Amino acid sequence: MNDMYWPWPHFKPSELSCKCCGALPDELDTDLLDKLENLRALLGKPLHINSGHRCRKHNLLVGGAAYSQHKNLAVDVSLTGHDLLKMFDTAKGLGFLGIGLGDSFIHLDMRRKIDGHQPSRKLTVWYYSL
Repeated sequence: MNDMYWPWPHFKPSELSCKCCGALPDELDTDLLDKLENLRALLGKPLHINSGHRCRKHNLLVGGAAYSQHKNLAVDVSLTGHDLLKMFDTAKGLGFLGIGLGDSFIHLDMRRKIDGHQPSRKLTVWYYSL
């Protein structure tokens, strides 16, 4: 997608694309991106994306789950400069359906169908352990 027509002013395609090949999903999850833009506005601070889309190869290399939402579009957002509970509550209020809580990041997704597997479309929250 051309940056000129990119409707999410606080996020660049390059920060959401795969870190190994620069690809974005064939069909962008505009609902996720709209919610991400709203999250940034409500928190009033920049959001640093640690991980966005992952191609199959990159997902394997980082040990991602077989049906990882990152294979479409999900984001891991750095918690640096943010309060985890405030970000969690705001993300939940905006309607993110997949929320993973880590020590230094929060994972956000919309629980989309991946490789024929449809996860529950209800709010799912999990914790990453060390």
